[in-house]
Parts: sequence; structure tokens; C-alpha cells
Amino acid sequence: MMTIKVKLALDAGHGINTPGKRIPLELDPKGTREWTLNNRVCNYIEEFLKDYIGVSLIRLDDRTGKRDVPLKERTDKANAWGADILLSQHHNAGARLTNAGGVTVYVFNGSLLPKTLEYQKKLYDQLIKHTGLKGNRASPLQRANFHMLRESRCSAILPENGFMDSRVDAPIILTDRFARQVAQANVEFLVNEFKLERKQARFNTDKVEFVGTIKVPSLNVRDAGTVTGTKVLRTLSKGDPVIVYAVHKNWYMIGQDEWI
Repeated sequence: MMTIKVKLALDAGHGINTPGKRIPLELDPKGTREWTLNNRVCNYIEEFLKDYIGVSLIRLDDRTGKRDVPLKERTDKANAWGADILLSQHHNAGARLTNAGGVTVYVFNGSLLPKTLEYQKKLYDQLIKHTGLKGNRASPLQRANFHMLRESRCSAILPENGFMDSRVDAPIILTDRFARQVAQANVEFLVNEFKLERKQARFNTDKVEFVGTIKVPSLNVRDAGTVTGTKVLRTLSKGDPVIVYAVHKNWYMIGQDEWI
């Protein structure tokens, strides 16, 4: 029986038709909605967490985005479920066609559970590590009286993953690459904090075929994974050339028993 190490309440802020929550047309002719960006991040978090054991997850928003679920309904759901941590994904506004921007992470400005400020800093550090979107905001770690933070009985964190109305941030946060980086940052934070273990890959390594040569990517490097019971023995650095024999999601088999 699997032991649950963390119950995660995950939230894509707003709904797809929430007024005003979109990238300005001057920066994006499509006027991409904030929920679309938030949802993409949440979907990648869910996808990446499937590689780990010990995590249970619920979504608090409407996955279609068509219904902007009332905030009370969201926190009531998380509280009734007994969530250990709540992550409400957002993208900011307020730079208004300037070069200002960057990632900002919020927690409640009232009394907090002991680990909440620690979580805030650790998640922010992971976001900067993975995205590099530090920006020039004076207070990247902020506190506010937001409902999602105030009414959650667990530690609640609300990252604003860049500014939708910033000339610098908008082109970046529109990319799928950025959404994956944000998701990877969230997952790495959860893995480190709650000691989540990666599932073992199970493949028939007798039938692998040569795929090609790649250089070790900057993200998702597995230097201690296991496949068919054998651990990776070597340490790899970004840019190292490796021969690939099989690919599974974002895993690359570089030898009969070695994965990155």
C-alpha cells in the first residue's frame, strides 16, 4: 500500500472568461487569458508528478476554465480534503507596457503555519533557478490578504509567474517552454520538501535500438534514477554528449541501464 507523503491542492487561478485577466493586445494579438497560462502550468505539474510516488492531488478550479469557481468553494474543497499544501498558480499584471516584471510569490499577511514562509522562499528559489525570470520587482517575496491564502487551513502559496503586461515578461510567459520550467520548479520544490521518490522505469532493455546523440539538457537531468534495478553510476554535466538508445517522456536511455 502506497504511503501518501503529501496531499497537494492545485489551483489554476480565475476562469477563462474572467474580465480583465489576459495579456494586453499590444503584446499578444490573441489576448491570451491568464487562466490559459495558469492551467498550462497546472497540467504540466500534474504530468510531471506522475513520475513520483507518495503524492495525492486534487484540482480546485474548473479544468475547462469555463466556470470561474468561487474562491470559497475552492478553499472549502481543499480544507475538507485535508490538503497539506495549496499551490495557486497565477500570472501577474501591473507593469503595464514597461520593462518591469519578474516572478513574485505570495503568502498570507496574517498568522501563518510555521513552514509557510520557508515554503515561500524555497519555491521562489526554484522558480528563479528554472526560469531565470528574476526581474526587477523590489519585493519578490510578498504577503497579502488574498482569500486563497487566508482561508486555507494548510500552508498556501500563490506564485505570480511573471507579468502579463510587461514587454519583457509577456513574450517569455507565452511560451510552452516557460510553462514547463515553472512546473518543473514546483515539482522540484515538492520532491525536495516532501521527500518524494521517483517511480522505477520498467522497460525491456534487451530490445532497445540506437536513437541518436544529444547533449545533456539543462533541465530534467536524471543522474540517480533506476531502471530494472540498476542505478546510474556516472555524473553528467550540462552539454555532455550522450548516445541515446530509447526515449520515454523526458527520460533518455543512454545505456542498457542508464537514464538521464
